[in-house]
Amino acid sequence: MKRIIAILSALTLIGCKPFEEAPLVVVNGEGTVFATPDAFSLSVNIYKLATDQDTALRELSAIIDTINEQLPTLQGITALTIQSSDANLSPRYSLDCLADLDYGDEENCPIEGRTAGITLSITASPTSEAGNMMSLLNELGAGEVSLSRFTFTPEAFQKAQDEAADKALANARAKAERLAEAANASIGQPTRIQFGEGFDNDPYSIYKGESFTTVNASTYRQGETIVPSIELSLNVAPQKIEESVIVGFELKAHTE
Repeated sequence: MKRIIAILSALTLIGCKPFEEAPLVVVNGEGTVFATPDAFSLSVNIYKLATDQDTALRELSAIIDTINEQLPTLQGITALTIQSSDANLSPRYSLDCLADLDYGDEENCPIEGRTAGITLSITASPTSEAGNMMSLLNELGAGEVSLSRFTFTPEAFQKAQDEAADKALANARAKAERLAEAANASIGQPTRIQFGEGFDNDPYSIYKGESFTTVNASTYRQGETIVPSIELSLNVAPQKIEESVIVGFELKAHTE
């Protein structure tokens, strides 16, 4: 999203005398900062196989209830959201029968059980607890846990973007001052400032280091804190945040 700031000067007309605009020097500035993400996202797949549908659903529900109850109490966690998706219930055909059939003919095999499954999308903070949360989820019965990405809370991203913008403005002013000096002049106040040209901090390009993901995580704790039996530490690499700006400065000629 482009951010545009227009600084307008008051115009005074005296009689029919034409207004003479002050000459401008227009420059672009670039700023880059490296910020460490303060949140992370996990994808959790849970499956339960049982001889009948009711048992599979009960066992799956029990795991989900345990995760919802105990995950918020993981030591060090300050914010957490858990969302469910991709729930499914499917038949489990005889493996011996499937081995003798072509793909797609499984319906000709007897059903030996039922599989109930669900996917949980988890976003939490801080990143220092990402590994421990993955370990704890495994202990609580999750079948597959994967780290989707390290990301930023809105506040952390805005802070990094503001720092990059300050650097971009400073870079633009330095360029304008060098150009003005070469023309035996100096710069005055900026008359136009436009952010957002040239760089796109894509929400989905976290792996390229240009990340912007909103994390609406509510903070809550229940009971005493817990830690996983096996602690896991993950390294979090700083991500590059870029900002660009176009600035027009008044150009003031030096008088002898």
